[in-house]
Parts: sequence; C-alpha cells; structure tokens
Amino acid sequence: MYEAGNMYFLEARPNTVSKDRGGKGAVTLINAEKKGCGSRMIISKQLEKDLQLEDKIQIALDADRSSFFLSKCIDEKEAFYSLRRLKKGDSNSRLVLYQKAVIQELTEKLGLNFDEAVSVTFYGVKYFEEEGTRVARIFLEEK
Repeated sequence: MYEAGNMYFLEARPNTVSKDRGGKGAVTLINAEKKGCGSRMIISKQLEKDLQLEDKIQIALDADRSSFFLSKCIDEKEAFYSLRRLKKGDSNSRLVLYQKAVIQELTEKLGLNFDEAVSVTFYGVKYFEEEGTRVARIFLEEK
C-alpha cells in the first residue's frame, strides 16, 4: 500500500474546454491569424435555416457587449456582409463570413480571448422579431 507522502500529482492542468455542450454551437468565430489560417465566422445549418439566410447578413452588438445579433436584415441603412459556402457549390455546406475586420471587432468588443485557442463557439441563441424579420441574439452561455 502506498502512503500519501509517496505520491506526487502532475503539474499539468486538465483541459477545461468541454467538447460536449449538449448540442451543436450556433456560431463559431475563428481568429487564427497567429496560426496563418485567417479569420472567419461559421454559421450553423440550424441558424441558417431559422434566419432564412442566403448570401448576406447583418450584425449588431448588444449595448452591454455580452452578445451580438444576426439577421438577414435588421436595418436597411446599415452594412450588409457577404456570406459564402464553406465548400463552394455545396448547398449542404455551412455559411461562412470571411471578414477579418468583423471578427477583430467582435473579438475586441465582446472581450474574447484567443490566446489559448483559435476558435470560440457560441451555443446560446434566442430569437425575436424586429419589424417582421427574425433576429437571433447570440451569446456564449445560457443566461
């Protein structure tokens, strides 16, 4: 039998990122400039379907900067961002936004940290109607 005095615990800490969140993420932001892979936002098929997205999207930040909003049209006067398919010509492929400036602004204003990872997945989604258009509020954790 071993005594506690003869045991030493590892210094390495367990990975605290859970791969199983009980469902698929709604949006993944990838900020892999340090790895040379670029920046992009990947939208889940479910979110694409729920918002009826096609080739463009609008993005807005929540006033408290704890979440952001996605919709095919929130305000006609504001900027629209072009979406592409992850795999060109494959309609079953997920939609992707390749806009480095957008990813950088979201990273900065939402206070996201990519020092230890290249991606952050948002699992929280709440829908509401804004002037007849469905809008999704996207956030990290259930609130």
